[in-house]
Amino acid sequence: MRNTTNRMLLGLVICLSIAGAALVLSLPAVFGPHEPYQAWLAMILGGVTAVLAVAVILMRPPRRGVNH
Repeated sequence: MRNTTNRMLLGLVICLSIAGAALVLSLPAVFGPHEPYQAWLAMILGGVTAVLAVAVILMRPPRRGVNH
């Protein structure tokens, strides 16, 4: 595996954790008295988190010792 793949995967994991944390922190505001943009913020953060999760799954290195 190349070094650039490792760095890209690490960057994606870091971005995924930041987006996930921001999503978790923004969710309580959706269920209380809030500004109109709170629901949109939660939806956008959810979409970004989902896209980053798919990218991490696609970029992960193949498993060793698995015969197909």
